[in-house]
Formats: sequence, structure tokens, C-alpha cells
Amino acid sequence: MDVQPEQSPRFYLVRLEPGEDIADSLCLLAKEYELPAMAIASAVGSVEKVVYSTAIRDSSGTPAYSKPRRHEGCTEIGSLQGHVGYDLDEVPFAHLHGVFASSEGGVFAGHVHEARVLVTVELGLIAASSALWRRQPLHGFDGNGLAGFHPVFVTGPQCSAQSHPADE
Repeated sequence: MDVQPEQSPRFYLVRLEPGEDIADSLCLLAKEYELPAMAIASAVGSVEKVVYSTAIRDSSGTPAYSKPRRHEGCTEIGSLQGHVGYDLDEVPFAHLHGVFASSEGGVFAGHVHEARVLVTVELGLIAASSALWRRQPLHGFDGNGLAGFHPVFVTGPQCSAQSHPADE
């Protein structure tokens, strides 16, 4: 287990508008506010398009993700969880999983690649200031594209979690 205690987390309330992509918006927020790590504490709203994958085993029995599936139409978020961190090139990355209910009553869930807001999505976010989520390949899964976030202490000027003027 790899644990990095956070000394001074911040809480952000974010409202996304129709057409915005949840993952893209979270990555822009992380970059604009120089936040080294975020977690979704709450998510309420609706989406009009979801692209997602589910966990499977490939032909050799190794865990992998399915090919992306696409759902379009009026869809409620039942649950949305995830983290925002940075890849090895300092590019923000959102790792999201969700449970969704279609207007027909069907329920689906998985790793979220894309989710476009229908009416609104309201998010409560917890942001770290002294620990960073670093996305890197998972040990033992080299070559199949699986990666995960690893917590590390912030050591350089990147992702410094500086206060935004609106916070003061």
C-alpha cells in the first residue's frame, strides 16, 4: 500500500454546463489552478453521451479494458468517482468510473472515457496541495496500456497548487 498524507486539502464546488466534457473540464481545472491531485467527492447531474469500457480479460487471461462502448441519450449520473493527476509528461489526466441510468431505465457502469453534460453536472472536489497523483504504467501489465495513479509528494515547481485569486 502506498499512502501519502495530505496536510491541507481544499474543497472546490464546480458546475459544468451543457456540452462540456467532465474529464476535459477536470483536467482544465487542474491545470488552471495548478492542482497536483483531485478526487471527486460528489457528482450530481445528467449527461447526453457516455463512452465507457469495462474490465475484461484478454485472450491470454490478462486483465484489460473492453473496447469502448457508447451510450447516447438522456442519462442520469447514479455515481461518479475518480481522480485527476498528471502523466509522466506533466499532462493532466482524469481517471473516472461511473454508474449511469438511461431514460429507459437501463443501468450501465464502467471506466469513463467521455461524458458530455446534458443539463448540468455539479461536482464537489477535494484537491491536494502537497501530494501528487502520478499516472504511470502498472507493474506486470506492460504493453497492454493499463496504467494507474501513484501518490507522491510534490517536489518541484510543477503542480504547485498555488492559490487562485478567487480563493483569497
